[in-house]
Formats: sequence, C-alpha cells, structure tokens
Amino acid sequence: LEYLRLEGIWWSDVSREAVDNTSVEPNALVHAGPNLRRLTISKIFTTPGGLLDAICTFGSVGTLNVERVYWTWGVDRSESASSPRKKKPSLRGLEVGPGSTYNMLRCFLPLVEERMDVSALDSLALEFEHFDAWQELRGFLQHVSSHLKQLSLKFGKYAIINECAYVQPIS
Repeated sequence: LEYLRLEGIWWSDVSREAVDNTSVEPNALVHAGPNLRRLTISKIFTTPGGLLDAICTFGSVGTLNVERVYWTWGVDRSESASSPRKKKPSLRGLEVGPGSTYNMLRCFLPLVEERMDVSALDSLALEFEHFDAWQELRGFLQHVSSHLKQLSLKFGKYAIINECAYVQPIS
C-alpha cells in the first residue's frame, strides 16, 4: 500500500491503557501500510492529538494532505500525549486544504513540528478560509523555510489580520 485516503471519519482518543487491555487485533491498515508514501485525510472529526497519533502510525508517510478537519472538543496541544515513536515520519510535502475550522492550524502546525520530522519538507501548501494563527504560522515557517522549494499560501475572505501587525516578513 503506497497511498491511503481516509474520508468521513469521526474518531475519539482512546487511552493507552484501554488499548493495552483490549483483545482486538491491531488495525489491518497499519500492517498493510509500512510503505505508505502518501496519506490523505478529509472530512474528519477528531482532536489534534488524535489526528497526529493516527498520522504518525504510518512512519513512512512522505506526503500528507489534510482538509476539512473539525476539532470535536478541546484544542489544547497538550491534551493527548503521544506515546514515544521509534521513528518520526519524515514529511516531504504537506498540504492543508480548505474547510478546516479557523483555529485548526493554531494547534496542527506546532503538533506537526513536534511529532514529525519536517527537516526534509520541500513543499508546503496551506489554504485558509478562517485564519487567526499568525504566530503559529510564523514559527513553523521559520523552522522549515530553509528547506522549502515550493510554498503556497491561499487566504479566503475571512483572514483575521489584527494579530499580524507585528509580524515581519520571513526571509
């Protein structure tokens, strides 16, 4: 399996203890996807930690496309502590498409940077319909900008610019 598209999912975080105490076999998709290169997730309802836990299950994913993400509760980045992974997925391409809740990137970008290896990221495309995450975007771009070959930022009509008055352009 080299490409996987998950669409229309509503999942919740399950504690590590609950997983350890169940007799259910591990997900067949995880076993089928050790060579997964491209992952697309759209129309999902989850928490920030739950989303990144699911993505990081596939250690070989190189291109990630996420769109129409809706947080079901809580947007605190620390709400779901990820168990340590032996290998962080190394992203070469990240695309966040339209339709996500306006503050999704406020939580998502810092978690991507924390739980995934973004040092090889050479293509970044972010589309904002409602946007109020200037600080998170600036921090993420400062970390990855020296590697990028392609950058696409698309702003909808609801970009909130009151916070960006202090933001200096990133060289």
